[in-house]
Amino acid sequence: MGLLPFETFSEFGALIQLKYFHKLPAIDRNDVSLKFCYDKLNQVSRSFAMVIQELPDELKHPVAIFYLVLRGLDTVEDDTEYLKENPEAKHELLRTFYQKIRNPNFHLENCGGSLNATAHYADLMLHFDHVCKIFLSLDQKYQAVIEDVTMKMGCGMVDYLGMTGVDTVKDYDEYCHYVAGLVGIGLSDMFTAFGEDKQALFKVGLSGSSEDPLKKSLSNLMGLFLQKVNIIRDYAEDIEEGRTFYPSSAFQQFGLTQVTDLKDPKNLPQALKTLNYLVTDALSHAPDCLEYMSSIKDPKVFSFCAIPQVMAIATLVEIYNNPNVFVKNVKIRKGLTARIFMETKTLGDVQKWFSKFAADLRVKLEKNLDDPSAQQTKQALDNIQKKAGEKTMKNGLKISSGFGLVSVVSALVYYTLYGRSPSTVSATRGSSILGRLFGWTGLTPSGI
Repeated sequence: MGLLPFETFSEFGALIQLKYFHKLPAIDRNDVSLKFCYDKLNQVSRSFAMVIQELPDELKHPVAIFYLVLRGLDTVEDDTEYLKENPEAKHELLRTFYQKIRNPNFHLENCGGSLNATAHYADLMLHFDHVCKIFLSLDQKYQAVIEDVTMKMGCGMVDYLGMTGVDTVKDYDEYCHYVAGLVGIGLSDMFTAFGEDKQALFKVGLSGSSEDPLKKSLSNLMGLFLQKVNIIRDYAEDIEEGRTFYPSSAFQQFGLTQVTDLKDPKNLPQALKTLNYLVTDALSHAPDCLEYMSSIKDPKVFSFCAIPQVMAIATLVEIYNNPNVFVKNVKIRKGLTARIFMETKTLGDVQKWFSKFAADLRVKLEKNLDDPSAQQTKQALDNIQKKAGEKTMKNGLKISSGFGLVSVVSALVYYTLYGRSPSTVSATRGSSILGRLFGWTGLTPSGI
């Protein structure tokens, strides 16, 4: 019969727990606008929706609306067909979007419809008045944060509108600041309004290319880390839409001239060198992210910050030296995602995860020591493990809150019935419910 792998067993148990036993706090569904906002939040970002709904009550609605407002702004920017014939009007809308959200009747027709991802974006924009109504009901201190970040991001989007990429790593960092670093800064402003230590969250970090204290802050670097992982991972998806923000200096140093050259199979050696260079650059932010998270006091705020960061470093392990990045969107297993959700509660958990994934990537690096970035990658991993305290993550399932026993029994029953691990069964039964649930057939969880 063979032994059930601990890692498979743990992921399977976490999936059962997350899907069937993990209950999110209830939302007042009698409020039509609030119901719309949370329904739409779940439709446009399932991963973020879950961590947002577990925030403290005072922060839950402000962060949810912050996300939806920025998703709306991003939809205006991303929809290349919207106001195509009148670019100045589009620029003006992006610049003044922060003012529009003060209008309880504000909505946009025919916006978001050309995006390939999902029809939910168009529906969000069509009924954006619901988002505005909930925004206007928030405490003024949270409204001010949302307005400020939306204004700065909208103006930054105008500067980048129509661009299909960036040139240098410094340009790359600047772009990531506008699309993600500002989000990190805004969230930190909300957390400090809630009671977290402002000085600690805005401490100057060690990574990044900017000399600006705000752009060098831990809050900005948290956003840069997540955004860079998304940019690297999403190459195949983005290139189909005619853009990607891989800095041209990254691939030109390896003899390629156009970003599209990376997807040509004959250029795979140079493409992998580019990929590993960018993964190493992203890894450089990880110690600063650990420093930021060590300053968070509220356990719910901590989990909100930590889960996406752990998923990001897990993704870097998956995409390092992986040629599939240039042909499809590579993501981590659903089971691993579930386990991260269920087992990321404390700083010790995060340190263990970061140390584990640094060790996993080091194994891949040892087989790739001729890579031009190998020494820098090794140094980045050393820095992560030093900051994480050389912690290790056990493969076994955590049994906590009285539920672990249920997932253990469920997994054992399944194993007894089929005589093999869930991963083996799903590999041969790709259309089975378990196969779809467990994610071993190529189906993967939504991006963070």
